[in-house]
Amino acid sequence: MSPKRTQIEVVYLDGSRGKAIATGTNAAWVCNCGNEQLLLGRAAPDTATNTPTQVECPACHRQFRVAPIGGTQSDAMEVSEIATG
Repeated sequence: MSPKRTQIEVVYLDGSRGKAIATGTNAAWVCNCGNEQLLLGRAAPDTATNTPTQVECPACHRQFRVAPIGGTQSDAMEVSEIATG
């Protein structure tokens, strides 16, 4: 059985919101700068796959963090922009 996918929010510093898809601790979204490259982050660090908890958009250099639901090994709850490029 494949993991359940859920839709979570992306919260930008300017107050706007977007959508991300989460599967367990992973989240994927597109930055609202217009770059179409999919950004992939994780609510808990994963040294095996080197998937970070903080992600930078390669086009505009905004930085994002994937927040877990509670503890550090919990499912992704929200993606937040934490710095502008």
